[in-house]
Amino acid sequence: MAKRKARGRISDPQRIKDILKDECTKILAESSQGLYFSEAAPTVYLMVGVNGVGKTTTIAKMAHMFKGENKKVMISAADTFRAAAIEQMENWGDRVEVEVVSHHRGADPGAVVFDSLKAARSRGSDLLLIDTAGRMHTSHNLVAEMVKIKKVIAKNLEGAPHEVLL
Repeated sequence: MAKRKARGRISDPQRIKDILKDECTKILAESSQGLYFSEAAPTVYLMVGVNGVGKTTTIAKMAHMFKGENKKVMISAADTFRAAAIEQMENWGDRVEVEVVSHHRGADPGAVVFDSLKAARSRGSDLLLIDTAGRMHTSHNLVAEMVKIKKVIAKNLEGAPHEVLL
């Protein structure tokens, strides 16, 4: 972009946005490696992020996509904090025809993940997608919960989680 600017002034704000978009797209395309799949099933993807960014919906879209690639997918509804999160994930699971492992609201997310790992193994799932509660770095109890979830995963499945998606 600096080279383009050196050749001439860019005064149109939309043109600047278009150039930035093109440059960002090039950078991301060059660094894109795709998602890792474990040789030993199930591959575990842990979805994390702040509140309201679409983690639950993204998991449903991923489940649909991987199911379309003939992968046996399971979802772990480990967001036991947000009101209606479990119901939302179960509804998505029904819509994309993917099994969802869940407990009740307020349940220990680590227990949900433990049961999900057990179910994914016993049912021969290729992929386990784990939905978690949105959290800010200032929410110490939710950050500690994420550490616990990662420990549960690592203790029960070597090398997992295979991807932590933000």
